Amino acid sequence: MQRTWRSPARVDLPFGWLQQVKQVYPKPYAHILAQLIWQRQLATPASLAGFLEPDRYQPTGPEAFGIEMEWAIARLQQAYGNPDDRLLIWGDFDADGLTATAVLWEGLGQYFPQSERLFWTIPDRLQQSHGLNIEGLEQAIADGTTLVITCDTGCGDAELLEWAHDRGLDVIITDHHTLLPERPPVTALINPRQFPTDHPLATLSGVAVAYKLVEALYTALPLPDVQPLEHLLDLVAIGLIADLVELRGDCRYLAQQGLQQLQQLSQVRPQASRRPGITELLNCCKRQGDRPSDIRFGIGPRLNAVSRLQGKADLALQLLTGCDPQAGIRLAHQVEELNQRRQRLQRDLLRELEPQIQQQRDRTALVLVGEGWHGGLLGLVAGQVAHREEKPTLVLSLDPPGTEPRLARGSARSIPGLNLYELLADQRSLLLRFGGHPQAAGLSLANEHLPILRDALEQRLHLHPPDRHLAAIAPEVTVTVADLDRPLFRALYALEPCDRLPQLEIRRCRLQQQRPSYVGSGLYRRQYWIFQITDDSGAIAAGQYWPESNAETLPPEGDRCDLVIELDLRTAAGDQSRRELVARLLAWRPHQTAPSDPEPMLLDWRSQRPDSAIAAHVVTTCPWSWEELALQWQQAQRLQQPLALAYPPPEVEDLERAWRQWLGVLRSLAQRSQPVSWSSLSDRLGWPIDFLKKSLQIGEPLGYHWQISSEGVLLTWPNWAQLDWQTPQVRQTHHQWQRLLREWQRQRQFFGEASLQTLAAGLHDRYNLRTSEPA
Repeated sequence: MQRTWRSPARVDLPFGWLQQVKQVYPKPYAHILAQLIWQRQLATPASLAGFLEPDRYQPTGPEAFGIEMEWAIARLQQAYGNPDDRLLIWGDFDADGLTATAVLWEGLGQYFPQSERLFWTIPDRLQQSHGLNIEGLEQAIADGTTLVITCDTGCGDAELLEWAHDRGLDVIITDHHTLLPERPPVTALINPRQFPTDHPLATLSGVAVAYKLVEALYTALPLPDVQPLEHLLDLVAIGLIADLVELRGDCRYLAQQGLQQLQQLSQVRPQASRRPGITELLNCCKRQGDRPSDIRFGIGPRLNAVSRLQGKADLALQLLTGCDPQAGIRLAHQVEELNQRRQRLQRDLLRELEPQIQQQRDRTALVLVGEGWHGGLLGLVAGQVAHREEKPTLVLSLDPPGTEPRLARGSARSIPGLNLYELLADQRSLLLRFGGHPQAAGLSLANEHLPILRDALEQRLHLHPPDRHLAAIAPEVTVTVADLDRPLFRALYALEPCDRLPQLEIRRCRLQQQRPSYVGSGLYRRQYWIFQITDDSGAIAAGQYWPESNAETLPPEGDRCDLVIELDLRTAAGDQSRRELVARLLAWRPHQTAPSDPEPMLLDWRSQRPDSAIAAHVVTTCPWSWEELALQWQQAQRLQQPLALAYPPPEVEDLERAWRQWLGVLRSLAQRSQPVSWSSLSDRLGWPIDFLKKSLQIGEPLGYHWQISSEGVLLTWPNWAQLDWQTPQVRQTHHQWQRLLREWQRQRQFFGEASLQTLAAGLHDRYNLRTSEPA
């Protein structure tokens, strides 16, 4: 969709921040990583190392929950010593609740025999909805249950908790939803909402709270034969990421550790996996388990599909906790089939809604009503329509005719900049049931109140329209087409797991070779577009867009345009084991020329230097990188002079001769007892410092050791004389180094040949440095 947005503003990083990031991430595009971390306020100088390297993070212990955690552990220890205590885990049917139930089932199962003293129950999504219910509590008491441990639920059930307390049923609540004004009469209430918003545990989801309870029990009651606590982290990562909580503090740390375990599960066959169901489910959705998107768009929707279609979530919990390979494979394929059916039903329902959507085009909120719609799909479709139409959307299913009272029940989804909970709370008098949060809600009301609700929402939104400044399209950094390659993706990947992929702006580009592609077949075939993104430098990147991404049309082929994209990986066509880099289009607009700026001019003296004396900051050596050129421009700015490019075309060095020269330098360094400064190495070889550092990393298989100090680099190579230069490892190092130099040479060749306009555009797009060209 053609849209407008604000281009990223120039960000002034604090002094020394970029260098700190480079110390932890000494790779290309560290400046973009530093900018994103600072803009998003993801880390401070003190927490930076732990943010980027989970092994250096100091996790917060469960004792942070204070007396509530102590009470919970005391009651579990009491139960451990009393064989007459029977424990019931009360879970929930979404991915966070399912994994929380699985964590308690496995963690508490180390202490209490499963199905003898430890049991679980999950409400039916279609019949009972979230939370405790009287039928389940009565059944628990009839079964002899003495202790209920909730997970991802319980905090909002004040009356039922009073009822349970009056009948002598102990309850430990582990939950992360809003706390009631008064503490209910329970044995313990463990909820991260008790912490201030900046606490490292403040954003834990239900599964992470359950994990903290198990962690505390492991510490208080150590047993010799319990499974490692870390074996629960794959479940924790699934629930955390699927529940869309803010991944900071311990949430990020737990998700990082859990993704590592998920990736290991994806690399073995189900027969060799400790979680064969999850391994096979990753195979079914063609995911490798190492990225949040593998959960958000792979595992999570499939787990949720079970209760959406069947009501009961038992099948999904069995998949998460089962150890039998054959059963795990069978369950994974059942879940996959349910998810495919869910997708078909969702597309059918969306198609059925289209006439109503068209009829309500002029309204600020969509209220879509029908008969016989599947209750488990209404929220999904409401979110899909709200995203596409950029309007708050309610999708409600009517009870059958003749039912008294005839109710409309369903879900609502919001848009950025609009608090849906407050919007519906203003109409509470019309609603029989209502609950949710700022972006999503569930509700029911009498059929005859629907016209009143429509008009009330319309009036409310006209008086208080959404804050469009909080629109979903908000690029954070500007890059060029040439940047859309693996080094930039690796820098962005260092942010993961994160709440959202960075949105990147690309200016002055074109979309070429546009053609449709398809997935699915028959009525369920879906179309998307693939294309190439090009610019004046000749750089080319692969791109795609889906109609659901708010891009209804593409710009005319060959026209200059500005884009907002996400850089991501996709499975290669015909090779499920290989992943390709792709720029996913989010929005476009006709190219907008930046306003003129009286900053220093760019002068092109590369072919011929003018005879007249012009005061300018002259660059006589062709730069190797944009960063190097930007430093020269900043120097010209300080001098208040034009920047004159007066370097000759760079010579292309012979790769074999350069390799021998590099080996000679390495041997020379190994014979010195004092560090050598990077600047002197760079001056001696004529190569940039970043290239030298990367060269040292690539050459490590040759057997030398190097370390960096404030004085430079110190290298030792005790066995270089005995090195066998014909071994495959050494030959591979040789080829890798030459490939690296060739890449740098190509980049330098670009700066030798690129037009002044292209270089000026690159400086502006990458660093927001505005230049002007001579009239």
